[in-house]
Amino acid sequence: MRELSIFIDESGDFGPYEQHAPYYLITLVFHNQADSVAEEIDYLKRHVAECGFPADHAVHAGSLIRREANYSSLDLNARKKLFRAQFNFMRRRAPF
Repeated sequence: MRELSIFIDESGDFGPYEQHAPYYLITLVFHNQADSVAEEIDYLKRHVAECGFPADHAVHAGSLIRREANYSSLDLNARKKLFRAQFNFMRRRAPF
């Protein structure tokens, strides 16, 4: 049996319009479960662990860019490394 997973994520403020954050975004990711992404997940987990986080840490790009919460003690190079790891994770399997 074929199985398709759908992941949905949102970003932004759904409240009153604010000039500094005018957009509300929704992202959909469709994944055919027959196509393994195990190698890509291992790649991402390795880079996350190299930055001192648990391998299963969920990296939040907005917080990473703004140096919030878990990322406040990381220097610019460490934050760039995490951001690049996320970007490369996506690019390794992208059909384009």
